Formats: sequence, structure tokens, C-alpha cells
Amino acid sequence: MSYEEWCRVRLTEAKVLAYLRNVVKHQHPAQYEDKICLVKRDYDLVYKAYSPKMARQLSDEMKTPTPIYDIAISEEDTERYGRYARLLRRKQHEYSVEQQKFSEMIEDADIKSWLDGFVLHDEENEEDIMLNDLQKHDINLVLQKRYALLQWEQGCGKTLAGIAIGRYRMEQQNAFCTFVVSSAISIKNTWDVMLPNFGVRYVMVNKLADLDKVQCGDFVLITLNKLGKYRKQVKRWVRIHNQNIALCFDESDEMTNPSSLRTKSVLDCFRRCRFKLEMTGTSTRNNISEFAPQLELAYNNSFNMISWCNTIYHYDRASKKDGVEEGLHVYGNPYYGQPIPAYHKGYNLFADSHLPEKITVFGVGQRTQDIYNADELDNILSRFVITRTLEEISGRDIKRIHQVPVRFTESERAVYTKAIEEFHVMRGNYFASTGNSRKDSMMRLIQQITLLLRISAAPNTIREYDGGLPTKIAKVIEMLQSMSGEIVAIGVRHKVVVDAYAKAIREIMPDRPLFVVTGSTTTLAKRRALRKTLKESKNGILLCTQQSLPSSVSFEYVDKVIIPELHYNNSRMSQFYMRFIRFTSKRMKDIYFVTYLGSIESNQMQMVLAKEKINMFMRGKDTDLDEIYNRFGVDYNLLSALMSREMDENGKFHIRWGEQEIA
Repeated sequence: MSYEEWCRVRLTEAKVLAYLRNVVKHQHPAQYEDKICLVKRDYDLVYKAYSPKMARQLSDEMKTPTPIYDIAISEEDTERYGRYARLLRRKQHEYSVEQQKFSEMIEDADIKSWLDGFVLHDEENEEDIMLNDLQKHDINLVLQKRYALLQWEQGCGKTLAGIAIGRYRMEQQNAFCTFVVSSAISIKNTWDVMLPNFGVRYVMVNKLADLDKVQCGDFVLITLNKLGKYRKQVKRWVRIHNQNIALCFDESDEMTNPSSLRTKSVLDCFRRCRFKLEMTGTSTRNNISEFAPQLELAYNNSFNMISWCNTIYHYDRASKKDGVEEGLHVYGNPYYGQPIPAYHKGYNLFADSHLPEKITVFGVGQRTQDIYNADELDNILSRFVITRTLEEISGRDIKRIHQVPVRFTESERAVYTKAIEEFHVMRGNYFASTGNSRKDSMMRLIQQITLLLRISAAPNTIREYDGGLPTKIAKVIEMLQSMSGEIVAIGVRHKVVVDAYAKAIREIMPDRPLFVVTGSTTTLAKRRALRKTLKESKNGILLCTQQSLPSSVSFEYVDKVIIPELHYNNSRMSQFYMRFIRFTSKRMKDIYFVTYLGSIESNQMQMVLAKEKINMFMRGKDTDLDEIYNRFGVDYNLLSALMSREMDENGKFHIRWGEQEIA
């Protein structure tokens, strides 16, 4: 054939695709039916026409989808929804159960009978462990729901409650197994120790092959690090088992950062599982927005997580172009009456609904710290969170907090003043340049604050310091000498500060046993073994970083705790000092905060107290700062000792002294 004819009849890509498209399009010839039916989509119900003729008969009202959450939260009769009536009745029942306030619920008789017979045998101490009446009451209410957060203070027996709830879910509610997710120190120092001691079957997930060992009725232990590593495989395993598992997330405040890998992993694997229990001593550390991921894990952005806030709040920067004034602005809530959306859109909505401006070391008192839409937030807490303090569980208050202020010496004042006025001279000795002048400029104030905090913790760790033993370390040594016949714990935040205190203690009290614990030098097994060694010493000193003992290792026989270096919130510090205040403790415990007057530690303490007000609200206790001052033993005018950040005439930020006297 001619070339022109060949070009006309030859196969081309377009001809092949057109042929295949036609085959696929007509493989199922349309079979129209003259009917209109109600069909369920992912999140709503809508009327669907099965022929062009019936499509013309659909009214605008029929074309409008009805969200399932609208029906679930209402009390309307579901019979008009035909084959979906039973599904909608079940969702309405689930909503009514989850919306009950714990304060208005009564104990279930069958659950009470089961809990009365719940006994664990402690093989190590050869005794039977049983729940007390208050623990049984709270667990009874939790078991009546599918989702709850048990906010018991450290030492109240959360692990024991987790075992009881997990067993009930598996034995009475047919959950296949119970996944226990927590930090490595909690899993390895508590769950991996207590479960074999109580004779409870469990599987520790150290490698993927361990998932194949899981049998019905097992507890499955997995650390947050392993969950991040095996996220895809665990998610698939849970899906294969039809989500019919019970999740026990111990120390759930570990997922306060929504951008972290551990938060994303927990949500990805367990957001759809059948039963969810979260346990923590404090659900928030710094601000209310940290509570949003825990709420999302429990309710999975369903009809149990409706946004009922009419207004949202946002701090806007001044903009001449848009005519916006700097300050707090009020907006209408675009998601009112709808489930809070997932991920960052939902976190931002939750923050704008309830979050005051974040509390910083500088700027205390510049903006209000009130909680917005407090009634709506309190309604969420009343049906989702059960809060108990150690005093409520044990029936007695055995904790006293003391403030021990000390003053700078001339040498300490000199190096502290130099860090404020001549930071540019000292900066190169402690902080490396990023290679970007703009980033270095942005980091300047943060680095200056960090250096001031280090000087306040241990001035002798600074090169420019030329004095003798710092006042604070000398005061701690003096306190240790007055407690010569007791075991004492000292908790700081940085290893360099640990070294400074260890050197001073060894020089001044060489005969007194000193045990140094840091996360990088002491394994979890050694930290467990230290319990016995420290107790046998009779007057030993436990010097450690606060983060090395945040949970799961208890030293209930220690009665004196000294904290010479503050954290940014009391939640972190309480996780440390509550290691020594347990449910079984019988003697009074004394906690000492040693701080420099007229230093940045005054700002830090004020920030801790302001954050504690928010944390107290999250625990169901609305209180003011005066009550918190009394509880923390703050009896001096802290505000007069604060420092502030100001801008000079050249537009540069610098630190200004407050009204404090440094002498």
C-alpha cells in the first residue's frame, strides 16, 4: 500500500487508548431502574436516582445530604431512614453513653461484681493485690464507656487500673488483645516487670516476628519508638484483626506535640480501634492545645467530638494594608455544630477555641491567661476525663513544697550581669554559629535565656566565673548536712550541672554514699537495681537528671527531694518528685525548690505557676494564682523580681532588669 494509506490505517497510541476506553466504558451496559433510594456514603445519607427520569424528580431537599453526625446527636425517630434505622439507633445509643458526665453516672452492678473478684498475686512480695473502693468506682465508670482518660496523679495505681480494664475488655467484652503503648522507661521498668510478677500473659514487641506470637487474651507491650519503627506493620495487624482490640496508652501526655513521629504513629495505628483508654498524671504540660491529640485519639473526629464553641479567638499582628489592629480578635466558628476536623486544621480550631496566649519566660502578665469557652471545655472534660489526686486515693496529704530562695554573691552577680549586658562577648564560648547571620540573630535571645538559666543552675560551670563554691550549691550542701541520717534525692536538668554538684558533694562529704543517674550513663536495668542499693545505704544521696526518672521507677522510701534547677512546667517536675511519693508511702514528703532571687528563675517560677493554673483547670479544679502560690509555698513578692524583654531605640531586643535587688 502507499505510504499515505499506511498512515491512515496503522495502529497508533491514540487508537489503542480509544478502543480500550470504549471497551471499559461499555463492559457493563447501563440498566436503568425507575427508583429513588436512600444510600449511605462515608459520612452522610443522600437520595440517589437510578435513572435519568427519576433524577429529574429529585427535589433540592432530597439532593441535600444529611450528615450522619446530625442524626446521631439528635433524638429523632430513625424509622424513616429504612434499612439504616438500626445503624442510626446504635450510633444514637453510643452518643448518649459517651456524653454522660462521670459525676452523674452510677456504678454498674455486673462490673462491680467482677471488680470485687479481681485479685492479682504479687509473687515478689507474696501477697494479693486488690483495688480499693475509690479505684473500683472510677474503673467501673470507665468500663461503661469505650473511650476515657484516667488522669490519676502519679502513685495512684494507674498500671494496676490498666491491667484490670484490659482484662475486663478481653474477658467480658470479647476484645482480642490489649495493646499497651508507652515510653520505653514505662514499658521496660513497669509493665515488663509487673506483668510477669503478677502472672499475666503478655508479649513484648522487640521485632516484627513478635507480632506473630500474640494470642487471644494477651497483653501486647510496645514502646513508642518501636511503634514509630513498625508503624505500617502494626497498623496492618490491627486492621487484620478488625480493630477489635483494647488500647491502653500509658503516659498519654507523651503525644502532646501533634507534629511528632510518636503522635502520628499512635493516631495512625489505633485511631479506629474498638476500646481506648488513656492514662496520665497530667494531660497537659504547658498549654491546653496539648490536649487536642489525646482527644483526637479517643474520639477519632467523630460525632463525639463536636465543636460547640460559638466563637473562636486569634491574636493578629498589625497590618496597615489589611487594616488589622494587633491584638485579640473574635471570629465566628465556621465548624460550629460539626465534628472537629482531623490533623492540623482541628488542632488550630481547638487552640483558637480554648487556648490563651502561650506563656513564655518573658511577657508574664502582658496578655490575659484566661481560658476561653471554659464551659464547653469543662463539658468535654466532665465526660472524658476522671481526675484523682494522690490525696483522694490514699485519703491523706503527705506532700509539702518549700521555697528556698538564695542570693547572688558578688562573683555570681558579676557573671550574671555580664551575660545580660555583654552577651555578645560570651556567646561564642557556648553556642556555635549556624553560618546564617539572620538565623544567628533570631537565636540570640533564646541563647541568652539558656545561658542565664545555666548560670542560675550552677554558676561555676561558666568559664567567666572566678568565684568559689556558688551560693546555691553551698545551700544544697548545707541542707544535705542537716539531713545526714536520711536518704535524699536531688534532681537537676542538665548533665553538666550534675557533674558540678557531684564534684562538690564528693569533696565536702566524701564518706556519704553518692549515686549519680543520667539517661546516657545509667541503663534502665541499673535504675531498677538502684532501688535496693539506695535503700540499703541508709543515708545515700541520689543525684540525677529529672528526665532520667520521669516514670515507672519508684523510691517510696525517700522523704527529702531537692530541686535546684527548675523545669518549664510543674508537670515535668512532678513526674520526677512523685517517684518518691507513692500510694504506699506513710511518712511526710518534703520537696525543696532552691532558686536565686533576682534571677531569671523568678520568671521561670512565675511561668510554672501560671501554667499550673491551666493544668488545674484541666483536672477539674478552677482556682486562682493565690491558691497556687500557697500550695507551692511562694511567700515572697515574685513579680518584683521579674525580668522583661524590651526593644531599644535601634529596634533591637534586649533584657531589662525588673525591680529586683541583686545583693
